Amino acid sequence: MIWDYPGHGASGRPHDLTSLSMKSLADDLRFILDAIEVDKAVLLGHSLGCQTIFEFYRQYPERVMGLVPMLGAYGKPAETFLDPRVGMKIYQTLYKYGTRYPNVLNLASQSALRSPLAWPFAKATGLVHPNLCPREDMEPYLDHLSQLDFQVFLELARAAQEHDAEDILEEIKVPTLVVAGEKDLFTPRALSEKMAEKIPNARLLEIPDGSHAALIEQPDLINQELQSFLSNDVMRFEESRTS
Repeated sequence: MIWDYPGHGASGRPHDLTSLSMKSLADDLRFILDAIEVDKAVLLGHSLGCQTIFEFYRQYPERVMGLVPMLGAYGKPAETFLDPRVGMKIYQTLYKYGTRYPNVLNLASQSALRSPLAWPFAKATGLVHPNLCPREDMEPYLDHLSQLDFQVFLELARAAQEHDAEDILEEIKVPTLVVAGEKDLFTPRALSEKMAEKIPNARLLEIPDGSHAALIEQPDLINQELQSFLSNDVMRFEESRTS
């Protein structure tokens, strides 16, 4: 199951964007699981989704069978994005002017993402791997971003920056597979390594040459490791809990 965050895809724009938080996203996930009558699940989160699933575990640990934080941080992502000296300045500048002039920033972001230069820029800067990332798989993502309300993006960035799940990592008791990209500019490999070290019995999967888009760059490797994780780690853990 894949679901849309507020203001994304088929989900409507929240009336109060300042109410967005990692706890509200975790609660949204709980409402969805309740609606489809799923008591427990293995949660996979990419990028911001890592913080979402960690916060869900904080609030509802009994409903989690396993965790797969993929290419994301456990808290305060602007402090590790690109470079600590750069990431925070980018976040602070975008939030300051984006909340003051939302229409201008919306127009600018839409124009940039729809520009024929968007794809060459992503490859040239290393945001995606220049050879491994298929353009036909990335273009729907760029198109989705171009339709996203920039204010929604900024408030989710604010919610992520205000959130930190480091305090619960050592308390996680379910199987966990941490996925890292060797060349991920958004989430440094060292951060994923630290995450895996802090979570008891977690496994680390490093994607060679993987960028922040590693899940579409090397899907066969990720699917193979996920299948092993679900068939072995999660199943054995569930059997031990019921025996």
